[in-house]
Amino acid sequence: RNTATMAPLSGSDDSLRVPRVFEALSTGRVLVLEWLDGTTLHDGHALLDELGTSRTELARGLLASFLTQVMRSGIFNADPHPGNVLIMPDGSLAQIDFGSVGRLHSQQRLALARLLLAVDRGDPEMLRDGLPELATARERVDQDALDRSIGHFFAQQLGPGKDPGAEMFTELLALVTNFGLAFDPQLAGLFRALVTLEGTLRVLDPNFAIVDEAKTMAADIGSKTFGTAALAGSVRDELTSLLPLLRRVPRRLDRIGAALERNEWGINVRLLADE
Repeated sequence: RNTATMAPLSGSDDSLRVPRVFEALSTGRVLVLEWLDGTTLHDGHALLDELGTSRTELARGLLASFLTQVMRSGIFNADPHPGNVLIMPDGSLAQIDFGSVGRLHSQQRLALARLLLAVDRGDPEMLRDGLPELATARERVDQDALDRSIGHFFAQQLGPGKDPGAEMFTELLALVTNFGLAFDPQLAGLFRALVTLEGTLRVLDPNFAIVDEAKTMAADIGSKTFGTAALAGSVRDELTSLLPLLRRVPRRLDRIGAALERNEWGINVRLLADE
């Protein structure tokens, strides 16, 4: 049942089975994998009812496995639709078909963890400050308009009584694109995979709150993956890069004050600097 083209990755626990690769029998042209005999989620409702397995717990296990793939290794199944998830005879889940795979490097994964933290805290400024690490500006960005749009995004998606789904990330992708910012194709692929995964999770549990669950899981997985040392190192690097600027601030303030006292304050204007 498996058409994978690479060795698949599972979560940190055994909540999701994946086929074993028989490396001794595999070559550059043939990949030999363990046979997984199960029923796809599309056809497995009766089996789940018969086994009495908790659909919510299965959904949590599937989401945890996906987030672990993203945050820990940076290699994830980019097409987690219901046909690629099997219900095994014992009621556990198995993931197949890793033919479409996304890859994120460590800096992207850390920036993604910050994005999820900003969403969790409902902090538009943290999200705005983290965007340069996730997206590239193709043109001049109107920061004031971007700030207003991000504030509106938070109010619309994460305000009181809101129940956001994975489409929230698609909305975020559209928002930054409108301001001339471009996500790396791998990150855009991750957001699309999250939307696909939400549909799969809703097959298991129609009331599954993917964003709420993901915020909780991502914080735990991120801390275990990057560790306090890595996070502290990231903060240290940022402070180190700021030190030269901070050292110049007092001198510049002194110069500005002296210029005002001598009545030497002036303004330089470039008439054709902007459109």
